[in-house]
Amino acid sequence: MATTYGYDIQPTTHDRFVSLAEEAGKRLNDSLLPGAFAVNAFPFLRHFPSWFPGCGFHRFARETAKILDEMKNAPFEFVRQNMRDGVGRSCVLSELLDHNDTQCGGSKEREEMIENVTGFAYTAAAESTSAILVLFIMTMALNPEVVKKAQNEIDTVVGAGVLPGFEHRTALPYCEAVLRELFRWKPITPLAFAHATSDDDIYRGYFIPKGLVLLYRCTTVFPNVWAMVHDESIYPNPDKFDPERFLNAEGQLNADDRILSFGFGRRICIGRYAAVATVWATMVSILSTFNISKAKDANGNTIEIEVAFSHGVVR
Repeated sequence: MATTYGYDIQPTTHDRFVSLAEEAGKRLNDSLLPGAFAVNAFPFLRHFPSWFPGCGFHRFARETAKILDEMKNAPFEFVRQNMRDGVGRSCVLSELLDHNDTQCGGSKEREEMIENVTGFAYTAAAESTSAILVLFIMTMALNPEVVKKAQNEIDTVVGAGVLPGFEHRTALPYCEAVLRELFRWKPITPLAFAHATSDDDIYRGYFIPKGLVLLYRCTTVFPNVWAMVHDESIYPNPDKFDPERFLNAEGQLNADDRILSFGFGRRICIGRYAAVATVWATMVSILSTFNISKAKDANGNTIEIEVAFSHGVVR
């Protein structure tokens, strides 16, 4: 929110902008689950009224559209008003609007594009970034030897009592390997976003056609990220968290630097560089200042961690 809108989240559980973004994200998550709505399997249902059994998607769509509009409009108008009043601080939206006003003649079309792009920046990033950071904490608690190695590398390269900066990133190969393995081990987006087939294709003997299929314009394909990053021919013992699979014999990073969770092709996540940078900075800051271990109960006994995930587009 600070980067996109120059807005600091209020210290309350009912921050309006956050609540709107979280509700929009939840509805997006619900709508993308396979089988969530019968209309996805039977497109003709879109012609039936909302009271017809199985047609509750009409009401869901109307409510969701209203929430999405408010989610985009509310922070957009907040920044616009601050610009008119000459207050507020520089942010992505204010820079884009200023460029549109001064260099593009205040184009309404561009302004709408800017509103749409910035409107989904927080929604798209908030849930996924928080999910990967929670996964990081859990993973470190389960792997104390990894914590120790990463901390030793940070202390050696950066020095004790100093927070690592991006200028240190290339000198911290083990920490980078931890980052790569974190995204691989338990991908928070096990299925990438849907893709359309641009040409006929055959996969393992199954024909995937281009063009009209039922009432859709083309075949929809979901890349199975989970299967890819757990392919034993590429990642031996894939269920083990092992950052060293991304290091060579000299302890330097190998060429396997692609994070498949961000998707593929023209639908790859456009915010992937900012997301990875955010996760890296948070990860090394935590490692340099905290020890991470399993909690203990009132009697001093270690509380074992149950590795479990929620269901959804983002786990």
